[in-house]
Amino acid sequence: MLAVFLLTAGALWGNTTADEDRSRRLSTMFMGPCCWRENLSTHQSPDAAALRQEIRDMVKQGRDDEQIKSSVVAKYTSRILAVPEGPTGRWLSWTPWFAAALGALVVARLLTRVKKQSADAVSPSALPVIDDMDLDP
Repeated sequence: MLAVFLLTAGALWGNTTADEDRSRRLSTMFMGPCCWRENLSTHQSPDAAALRQEIRDMVKQGRDDEQIKSSVVAKYTSRILAVPEGPTGRWLSWTPWFAAALGALVVARLLTRVKKQSADAVSPSALPVIDDMDLDP
């Protein structure tokens, strides 16, 4: 009897943890509904706390991620999304990679230019020529 109780309690406790993890993951998909400046998972306001509780309740009701997302978007508009959907979201996701690649190209170009200038400065043609006659007193 004790073994059955422990197995049941363990299964229930494990499910609660999974629900909490899922609720936390879902809350990272949204912005704080009061100021739109901070992610819902870290924002501290009564509105943010209420929305986090609403998400937890929907998870406990058994709704899937898309149902929860569409419900929150229907209530707050698409501005609530941390990463916008559509072309804007794709543009925002590719911009950092494009900027990093462009920066790497600029740095490589500058390093090549500096290396070439330092090699030209030390080339034998740039050194002064000393005649044997200049060495005699």
